[in-house]
Amino acid sequence: MSAKTDEQLVLDYLCGRFQKSKHAEIFRYLKPGSAREKRARQVLFRLLRNSKPLSPAISWELSSLIYPEGSPAEVRRFVFAPAKKGKRGAPAKLSRDVNIAMFIAKKTSSGGKIDAAVADAAEHYGVGKSTAYNAWKKHKRRAVSAVRPTPK
Repeated sequence: MSAKTDEQLVLDYLCGRFQKSKHAEIFRYLKPGSAREKRARQVLFRLLRNSKPLSPAISWELSSLIYPEGSPAEVRRFVFAPAKKGKRGAPAKLSRDVNIAMFIAKKTSSGGKIDAAVADAAEHYGVGKSTAYNAWKKHKRRAVSAVRPTPK
């Protein structure tokens, strides 16, 4: 898909589009659970994880969904919900570990030593040094790429 096609698919997902019927124009959103909706979420995921700036239109629509009170025309809102039912400990641990790795990446990107950054992260997150170090080992690549300065 081209960048323009990807952007339009994401905008269809975020804010819907008018479709003509026999008698009027009807506002429609992508059908939840459809292949097109899943593809739109995949494209949005990729765009958000990319180091390139987000399209102003997508940024505008996301911000309207996050804070609909600031956009009077918005009829939907962004909601965080558990991705899966059942075990709640694993996602929280994963999130913690990724945040620990990002903390360490930020400290080391400005010239800090790994051992000092690991100790600071352990103290900051209330975990042992081995837990902080293991989080760093496991998520180092992702964390380093996330804190790398974006090209202008």
